[in-house]
Amino acid sequence: MMVLRRGEQGQTLLLLLIIAAILVPLGTGFVSSMFLQQRLATERYRAGAALYLAEAGIEKTLSYLEGEAPDGSRDASWRPRGYSEELRAGALRGRFIVDVADDREGRVSIVSWGEVGRSRRGIRSVAKIAPGALDYALFAGGLLAIEGDQALLSLEEVRDRCVPGIMVASNTEIWFRTPGSQVKFLPCGQNQPVLRVGLPDPLRLTVGDTHGAARFLGLRTFGVHAGDLEVVTIAAEMLPVLDGQALRGRAKRNEANAALNHAAGEAADRPQLRDKRDSLYTAEEFGLVMRHLRGKSAFMLGPVYVTGRTIVPADVLLTIADGFLAAEGGLTVEAGGRLTVRHGLNARLLPGVVTVGAGAPLIVGEGASVDVEGVVFAGGLVDLREASSLHIQGAVIAAAPEFSLRANNATLSIRYNPIAPGTVGLLARGGRRRIFSLTWHEVR
Repeated sequence: MMVLRRGEQGQTLLLLLIIAAILVPLGTGFVSSMFLQQRLATERYRAGAALYLAEAGIEKTLSYLEGEAPDGSRDASWRPRGYSEELRAGALRGRFIVDVADDREGRVSIVSWGEVGRSRRGIRSVAKIAPGALDYALFAGGLLAIEGDQALLSLEEVRDRCVPGIMVASNTEIWFRTPGSQVKFLPCGQNQPVLRVGLPDPLRLTVGDTHGAARFLGLRTFGVHAGDLEVVTIAAEMLPVLDGQALRGRAKRNEANAALNHAAGEAADRPQLRDKRDSLYTAEEFGLVMRHLRGKSAFMLGPVYVTGRTIVPADVLLTIADGFLAAEGGLTVEAGGRLTVRHGLNARLLPGVVTVGAGAPLIVGEGASVDVEGVVFAGGLVDLREASSLHIQGAVIAAAPEFSLRANNATLSIRYNPIAPGTVGLLARGGRRRIFSLTWHEVR
């Protein structure tokens, strides 16, 4: 047997003490690190659950505004402060707390806080209460008539998740009256090309002189060139309310056309127009600007609002970029004229063309062309005359209650844009509505 001497025993003990002195802090640190990681993981889990509850608060608030709110209201007037509900987020229990307030231009601001234990996360969303009529590519408050053997109605469906929807709707009647006219429909995704038409009374569809027969026999039977058609019974829609003050305000703040105003005012010897900075015009001022632009490729920028009956002359090829053209009393694009409205990313929620006032028509003269990005809203008749064309990436609302839209040997082409319900200046006042979320971001 080996026997350690006294000196060797001391050295061994010292070595053991040194090893222990090294291992004990390491072990303690390892255990502390494990506890810290577990605590952080728990906090992250709670924070994730709190964010989930905040999102749930936004979603439930949107559904309450679209349907029936907790106070029993069904008109989207619910504006709570501190409303809360308890929910489960996985294995954890928590709650969301919601504040809803009116925002500018018919929007609502929703702030939702999710709470799980001591974890708290928040989300703010700005939403628009949109009229149900903007769910359709083409909606008429009254009669919608496609007439003439050269008439063409072209529709393209673009929707979230490609859920088929009603593309054309009217509160009264739809006419496809002339053999030889065409209806072209490009559905979303791989859906079957079945054009859905909405009417309160299916028998108010007229093909030739036959009421309602197309529901059973198809348009082609009557010489109207179209694919399958389905007539869907819908409740009469409330027309959007036009927020003219919001549109005027945007034009009043728009100084992008100041140089054009100066040049037109100089040419016409009108000091008031020469010194004008904004884009809110009288009919006379707009006419002087058009006269200055005759024979040219004309460009205007941003929102343009005219406080009177507006004419785009035949010899002006007018393009408005990142804005809209709104006209009180009506808008006429003269025969052979051209009007184009283009939207960039920051302008995609603006309307394209608006006629302000009950009975204010939109007239596209013979051979004229209107090409618009954004919603076209007409307070009166939309009148597309012989060989004219109206091309839209957005939607069309023809609000006249009796005769809303007439395409007489003309082309009406609409590529429905699913962001149309978010359009500025078109408000819901009663009737069916939908909530369109505009922004969504986390708040601290």
